[in-house]
Amino acid sequence: MDHTAKDENLQPLFPGLLPYGHTIGAPAFRPNEMGVILGKSVEAMNEQVEMQKAQILQQVELLKKQYMELEERRAISLLIYQADFKFKPVTGHTYHLYLRDDHTLFLSLIEPGSWNQTHVATVKHLADMTWSVIEKSSAFEDIYARK
Repeated sequence: MDHTAKDENLQPLFPGLLPYGHTIGAPAFRPNEMGVILGKSVEAMNEQVEMQKAQILQQVELLKKQYMELEERRAISLLIYQADFKFKPVTGHTYHLYLRDDHTLFLSLIEPGSWNQTHVATVKHLADMTWSVIEKSSAFEDIYARK
């Protein structure tokens, strides 16, 4: 039980000893200057922390996107290096990956629509010997899902 209260209404036992006014006619309670400064400091700190957290989350999303793009580059590069092609790819040039009826892949210089082959992806050979996907078809998604 609280020894500073007379009854259940929590009336102070010694009202004159309270550090603040306890009646309607008492002087107004105002925070001191230090309390205002601390309150504003905490508010500013919370705002800065939330802003920095949002920036970090944006960076995480960017890193996640870059990671997924890198994984896709590796996957398509592995597919291409397992595919048939009878020429030496030139860095910076665009090629087309196709799927034969026997489910083997081959790389070609011939653009899609020029012949009746199942187009998988249009790719570009990069200087680091990986391949970047420029355009992909639904066949790419099917093959990518199987790997």
